[in-house]
This record gives sequence, structure tokens and C-alpha cells, in this order.
Amino acid sequence: DGVVMLGTDAQRFPVWSGVVELGDEVPKGGQMEFKFVVVKNSKVFKWEPGHNRVVSWIDGKVENEDGPYVFGRSKGSGGNDGQGYPKESHRGHHEDLPLPSLDGLDTFAKALVSSSQENRSWRKRLGFIRNIFTDPEEAREAGFEPSNQDHLVYVVVYLTFLKSGQIPCHEDGS
Repeated sequence: DGVVMLGTDAQRFPVWSGVVELGDEVPKGGQMEFKFVVVKNSKVFKWEPGHNRVVSWIDGKVENEDGPYVFGRSKGSGGNDGQGYPKESHRGHHEDLPLPSLDGLDTFAKALVSSSQENRSWRKRLGFIRNIFTDPEEAREAGFEPSNQDHLVYVVVYLTFLKSGQIPCHEDGS
């Protein structure tokens, strides 16, 4: 059970970095499970909630089910739970769910689901929400009406699911 110290600074936050030397601990083709822990004043402050993260060591590269790994976050996809913990799609139940049917949804609900399916990173997903509130053209294209209470409820529920990790997000590398 190794410990890896991660660091960041004001210019790079929320991107964290650290050096992980796997050595012979994880043979090629093997898997490693880990969790993030916040330590303050040499005491454990908070454990990352949810399942352990799982990565595989394949052909000299560390990968998860979505491809190459940037420590703690997959390249091209990711998230943050609002407390500084990056979110990953957790092994198991999220990946096995079928894509939702868009039948019966209004234009905005369809746009929200489609945008979420196309944009796997938390940054892009939050950007979509920001843009529907700040760009009238994008709001029109998405069918979003800020005066429609149902649309506001969709946004609140969506953001709640993003924050809690129920909609898994991935780091986009920026």
C-alpha cells in the first residue's frame, strides 16, 4: 500500500500531479485500485467517497476503461465533486447501463442528454450549462427557455447528478 503525494498550485488548479513508480508492484496486464485522501496537518481529513478507482497497466501505459490515464483522471474525460476530488467513472454499474431513450422528451431534455453523451468531461458538460444561460443562440438551439420551470429543474437535477458522481465525468486534459 503506497502513498503518492499530489501537488497543485493556483495556476494549475484543479489539475493535480504526482509521480507514481509502479516498479514490479503492478505487472503488465495487472490492475491497481486507489482512492484519493485529503490530509491536513498530518491527519486524514477526508476520504474520497464511492468505489475505488481501477486502472490497468497495459503495454507500458496505465489505462482505465476509457483509455490512457493522467494520474487520477482519464485523458479526454473527468470531473470534480466540488470538493476538489476528481471524479472517474467507477467500475461496474455506470458503464453497463444502456443509453437512455430520448422518446417523449422535449427539445431541451433531448439536447441535455445528447450533450452529456457527446461531452464526457466535466468542463464541457458545465460549459454547456453555462452557455445555455449566457448565449441566447445556444439556448435557442438547445430548446432551453429560462422561464420554463421544467427546464430549470432539469438543470438542477443534472448538476446535482454531476456533483455527486451519479453521472461520471472525466478529465479533458485542459
